Amino acid sequence: MLARIVTALLCLLNFAAAAVSAEGSALAGASDKPNIIFIMADDLGYGHLGCYGQQKIQTPNIDRLAAEGMRFTDCYAGAPVCASSRSVLMTGKHGGHTSVRANSGGVRVPMIVRWPGHVPAGKVNKHIWAFDDMLPTLAELGGITNVGKVDGVSAVPSLIGPAAAGHPQQERKFFYWEIGSGRNLRQAVRMGHWKSVRSGAGKPLELFDLTTDIGETQDVAQSHPEVVAVIKAYLRTARTPPRPYAKEPPTWGYPREKTGYVR
Repeated sequence: MLARIVTALLCLLNFAAAAVSAEGSALAGASDKPNIIFIMADDLGYGHLGCYGQQKIQTPNIDRLAAEGMRFTDCYAGAPVCASSRSVLMTGKHGGHTSVRANSGGVRVPMIVRWPGHVPAGKVNKHIWAFDDMLPTLAELGGITNVGKVDGVSAVPSLIGPAAAGHPQQERKFFYWEIGSGRNLRQAVRMGHWKSVRSGAGKPLELFDLTTDIGETQDVAQSHPEVVAVIKAYLRTARTPPRPYAKEPPTWGYPREKTGYVR
C-alpha cells in the first residue's frame, strides 16, 4: 500500500571536485560547475543499506559514500512505481501534474549526496525533499536559473549551506503522490511531520505523525481534524487529469495470440 510499503529506490548524487570561485561560491562561474553523477537503483529499499541501519546485508561502498557525504532521512521517490517516478524526476512536477501516472509500492527512499569540500562529510540531514526537487536542484548547481513551471524547489542550500548557495532553503508545505485512477485512485500527502493517506476515491483520510510513527501504524485523524481539513483542501487542487494515450498493441516479440491480446 502507498501508506506503508517502503519503495525500492536509492538516489545518490556524487559530484566530482570543482574549484571554488574567488567570491567563495561553489556555483558562481561556468568553470566551477560540478560534474554530476546521479545514480538511481530499483529494488533497493530505505532499510536495505548499512548506513540506514541494515545489519544482515553488507553495503560497504555505499556506506563509505554516506560517510564521505550527506545522508538524508526524509527523501521521497516521485511515485510508487518506476515509470511515473522517473517522469516526476525529469519534469520537476509531482505525480498529480506529470503526464505519466502510477499504477502500482511506497515512496520513502535512501538519499546520499557526496561532494568533497562542499557537502559536509558524515552529516545526517532531515530536510524533506523528493524527486520533483531534483530538477531545480541540479539546474541550480549547473548554473541554470529558469526551469519553467515545476512543483519542486532547489535543495542546494541544504546541500552546501545557505551562505555558499547565496539564498536560504525554501521549504515546501506539501508533497503529493498518487497511484491508480478512478475509484481506485489512492493519494498520499506529506505536510511537515504529518503524512496523510487516502486509500481510495471518496474514502476518509488517514493521518500519521511521522515524528513518533514512522511506520504509519496509528491513524490519528480523529484527534487532529484541523490538520485533516488543511490536507483535504490541498487535495482538491493537487491534480490535473493526465493526458490521454491511444491504445496500442504491446511491443513484445512473441506471438500475440498466446498472450490473449489479438488486435
